[in-house]
Amino acid sequence: MSMEWYDMIAKRNGGYKNNAIYEVEGVSGEVIFEEQLIKLIKNSKSVLDAGCGHGDFTLKMS
Repeated sequence: MSMEWYDMIAKRNGGYKNNAIYEVEGVSGEVIFEEQLIKLIKNSKSVLDAGCGHGDFTLKMS
């Protein structure tokens, strides 16, 4: 996900609740998760996404 997406969600929900500053060194956990998931579903005929959110991640994996 991009920072723009997180900023949009925060704005929609009244802003960020704290001013935490963080920095990712190396590969983010999201990238590692996506790479591993792609390996798992590569030859699958169907996959169920039973999560929450607006579906952007599901579309990306499709």
